[in-house]
Amino acid sequence: TVEEYLKFVLSATNKSVQKTIDAHIEPFGINKKAVIKNLSRGNKQKVGLIVATITKPTVLLLDEPTSALDPVGRKDVINMIKDLKKLGTTIIFSTHILSDIELVCDKIGLLHNGVIQEFDLREASNNESYEIAFNSNDIVADITDIFSGFNCDAYNNTIVVHDIKQEKLLSILSEQQHSIMYIRRLSSINRINTVMEVLEQ
Repeated sequence: TVEEYLKFVLSATNKSVQKTIDAHIEPFGINKKAVIKNLSRGNKQKVGLIVATITKPTVLLLDEPTSALDPVGRKDVINMIKDLKKLGTTIIFSTHILSDIELVCDKIGLLHNGVIQEFDLREASNNESYEIAFNSNDIVADITDIFSGFNCDAYNNTIVVHDIKQEKLLSILSEQQHSIMYIRRLSSINRINTVMEVLEQ
């Protein structure tokens, strides 16, 4: 059963076994008397996460921790990761769910063709980035020159300008004559997607 397995895991520690087990199981809504092999894939995933965190490790490696979970289960796992983070645990995890990254990560690494592109979300949250799309592909080089003093990414008919205030952006754009399709302020996830698109060019 879930309870028996957790007691086995905790047998090597000096923790108050029953209190620790109940405290970890309760937030996930799993029956501690349930036989593990009969649990759904999502609940097996939760048991694995409880085992990985029950001893409050200083470093935790997780592979797709929210896969196979419904929205409620994903929320539980994200909250658990946040709690461990507050306690000082260093957490490294892989995921394809970008919204999870934005909720809990300080830094990410995008693996592309064997190379890791690092991205600091703390830095991104303190600055503004904007995506500007133009009606022509031919003028992006000219626009990139206009924003040469800023960190820019350009692809197709679009340019992304990082670390710029809205007032400054609009002031620069008002001085050029090219037709603009749209201007969009980017969240951290938008910026990650943009980096991925640039890497694939």
